[in-house]
Amino acid sequence: MSTFPLTPGDVRQVAEWTREKNEALAFLDRCEALIAETPEDNSFFGTSPVEVRHPHEEVVSGFVKRIAEMLADHYQCKVETWDVLKEQPRDCDAEKVLELGAQQLNGQSVGESARAQIKADLARHTRSSWSLNGRKVTIHSLLYFQESSWDHEYNLPHGQLTPLVNALACWATGALYADWRLWSIIQPRSHYATAEEWFRVHPTPVTAIEGLRYFKNGRVDIIFATAEQARDFTAQYGTAVSA
Repeated sequence: MSTFPLTPGDVRQVAEWTREKNEALAFLDRCEALIAETPEDNSFFGTSPVEVRHPHEEVVSGFVKRIAEMLADHYQCKVETWDVLKEQPRDCDAEKVLELGAQQLNGQSVGESARAQIKADLARHTRSSWSLNGRKVTIHSLLYFQESSWDHEYNLPHGQLTPLVNALACWATGALYADWRLWSIIQPRSHYATAEEWFRVHPTPVTAIEGLRYFKNGRVDIIFATAEQARDFTAQYGTAVSA
């Protein structure tokens, strides 16, 4: 289908979205044709003209957005689709968006490009060096918690764990994106529960990692099954490390 190496499952998904997009545009074309046949002497249509230009654009915009989100979520490949939509507002082939993705690879394989993006994203969110102590890797400043004014509970705003979870999932499983249906349960919502109790009830869904511990000062401890795994993850995705 494209110079961008989609997985077979994503090829099928893009084909399904293309089919649905084409059906929607064909329906809108029929509506447009019917509207064009409206009698000119109809005073209601004369004062309130009907047109279907914007529905065409909304369908195409939604189609392009889905493909762009798939490239970002599955391949860590972020593309800017504004020019594509500006040039082809009433229809667009999936190939146009996938070509942008292929350009982003810049000669790298999907895996090489994605891992570089995952590491760079984690580095952008890490405000200090990491430390390594046996099986424990500490990121001293990664998160920030918000205390609610009415019950004084500390909540972790959505999305802060994404860079770390992507890195952990990629390192442990080879997957270029994380399954958030599993990972979402590990986010602590209350400072009343201890870390040990939290992870006893909600085990971390990557078997090589025995636990993640969060602290209100933004620190995160990652407890690996072995010291070798801790060193390997840090070597692949860490910033400057202090012993």
